[in-house]
Amino acid sequence: MDYSIDKTSTHDDKNDKKITFEDIAPRWSKRLAMLMVVKGSFYEKDSIFSDIIDYKTCIVGEAYGFSPSYALYGSVNHCMICTSLSREFAYATKMSDLNKLTDTKQKLTEHWNEAHSDIFGKLHNDERMHRRS
Repeated sequence: MDYSIDKTSTHDDKNDKKITFEDIAPRWSKRLAMLMVVKGSFYEKDSIFSDIIDYKTCIVGEAYGFSPSYALYGSVNHCMICTSLSREFAYATKMSDLNKLTDTKQKLTEHWNEAHSDIFGKLHNDERMHRRS
């Protein structure tokens, strides 16, 4: 009889929790929720456009702790997919395309869960350490 434990079948709820868009970019999540859609265009889009086209302050930048490192070729955090998603957010906002914005939020959430959940954990651990200081 084999009494060995199959470690692949071990279930850990903490590792199964999916990170939401609200977790990834909480400030932008609130900011985008406040956008009003009026006759197919975003109300107040001009007031956020300068932030959404800047790699540091954009939605993906917030996910990286307000750092443009994901867009800098050769940096540890460089990610072509994140850079592309950042441009998609800017395009969706410029074009007032709510469907594109919603689709891009979903793409970022899926990509982040697949590729960058380790960054999310590190950023939140760093935040907790700073709050204690």
